[in-house]
Amino acid sequence: MQPEIIKLLEQKLSESLRIVDDKTAAEIRNTWAAVNPSPACPAVGDVMKNINRICHYGYNERGDKAREAVVSTLLEFRTFVNEKFSGQIMEMVERHFPEDKYVALARNTKGVYERRQAPARKFCERAYEIELTAITAGSANLSRRAVLNIRTAVDELRLQRIAGMPTTWERVKGFVVHQLAVPVVKWVFGIIAMVIGAIILYVFGIKG
Repeated sequence: MQPEIIKLLEQKLSESLRIVDDKTAAEIRNTWAAVNPSPACPAVGDVMKNINRICHYGYNERGDKAREAVVSTLLEFRTFVNEKFSGQIMEMVERHFPEDKYVALARNTKGVYERRQAPARKFCERAYEIELTAITAGSANLSRRAVLNIRTAVDELRLQRIAGMPTTWERVKGFVVHQLAVPVVKWVFGIIAMVIGAIILYVFGIKG
């Protein structure tokens, strides 16, 4: 059952993250739309700041959507969440959170300025590199934070499962009670049947 749960979880996770990634990529490309050869072309520092903001929002949304997908799925299969299975889940989750997400796309901004023949004074290499460094650092930090938040949620579900399980003594006690209760119940019903039978015989004996 656990492999099937992981497969289901990966499908839900992939779909949730794909929606976020498609939206983020579209917003970054929309930012490039303003780059052109005219004097009104925005400075690369401003464009990269905007892209940094878009990426930052995307990283946070990825973390939120992934955590929601994981928790909602595992709540339905909480009884399977043990320590080994938790580790397998997190291995799968980590593959969906590379620490350079959106960095390659943001780096393409330089090529956009070149291909669209933006005025040279609009492209400041230093401003471009500063914002690209911030995007790179944000990707790594927020991806790690997202994985940590999901790990915390999975551990919480695992501990809730453990807390809800009966102790060894409770399981033994339940077994013993069950084993003793069945013969006792049979014995009680046997006595009752004998008493009823005796009463019937007595009543019919008097009438006879």
